[in-house]
Amino acid sequence: QKQPMPLVLTIQQQMLLEALRGKETSQYPLSKWYLGALYVLDNHYNPDRISQAAQSLRELLEKLPRVVRESDAQGTAFDFAGMRRDIDTRILKDKERYSEGWKGKEIDSKLDTTLKKVVRYFELNRQPTRKEQIQKAAANIDPMVDQFNSVIRKTKRDRWYALWKGLEDFAHHNRNPDINEFRESLKTLERIIFDLLAPITAQDQHEIQSILNLSDRSASAIERILSLIERRGANFAFFFKRVTETADAAWTPILDNRGYFTNPPNTEPIGDGRVNFPFWWPIRFLANMSNHAPDEVIEIVSRLPEVDNPRATMTFWILH
Repeated sequence: QKQPMPLVLTIQQQMLLEALRGKETSQYPLSKWYLGALYVLDNHYNPDRISQAAQSLRELLEKLPRVVRESDAQGTAFDFAGMRRDIDTRILKDKERYSEGWKGKEIDSKLDTTLKKVVRYFELNRQPTRKEQIQKAAANIDPMVDQFNSVIRKTKRDRWYALWKGLEDFAHHNRNPDINEFRESLKTLERIIFDLLAPITAQDQHEIQSILNLSDRSASAIERILSLIERRGANFAFFFKRVTETADAAWTPILDNRGYFTNPPNTEPIGDGRVNFPFWWPIRFLANMSNHAPDEVIEIVSRLPEVDNPRATMTFWILH
């Protein structure tokens, strides 16, 4: 029997495979799921290759946050259909015992159990949805995600969930098994995961600094630096620290048009009645720029929405 040819990986795929190997555990063999999906997809004699590859990649997306940040991405699975059947059966039996109705009657131990099951059912249904769980996991996978503004965080969460949902549709045969469309999803997955797992090295920050040092920046250079700072929270903080120190007025309209000055963060509850006051890098940049382009900065600040986080707006007036 002819032996199958070994799979040829691109350089990016090889780097991603190694990054996954560095994070995986015996319980979550991330690299095997990824490599297995690639082998299945490469088998043109398998009529169900897209669905099978999608199942492995979906599993990878779901479990990666658990491995990286020990996130409870999936949480506990509850059998809500079974709970409803159990409650329905109990209510029918309760109605037999209370054949004359409930009003004015004493609640016996069996009805008490039924009512507790009903309360428990509704409590569990107030838990985050699968979409919310996956989006939360995606947001928490970057240890410095809180450096981003809310728009970037939401964009990252939505992109993660859209990719997961697309893979789920492929896995369950809910969409046309188009190989080109699936390969695009695979490329998106590879890019997103590699950006999350790639170590923050001096290379990223050196490139950011190099673009900041340019006296005449092209549109492609600007787009490149914006893509770099939106890649990881550490890059975002590095950029704003440097651009604030240099007080380069040319960045004010660029960042304004990109929407970096439109969503200051509110306070965030962190449990037990405590709240967090997120630091907002853009306001520090504006405070520093107010001495160089006061009219432009005041116009931007006047458009800021009201928030309950003093670190997001008061910083401007204190530093100004």
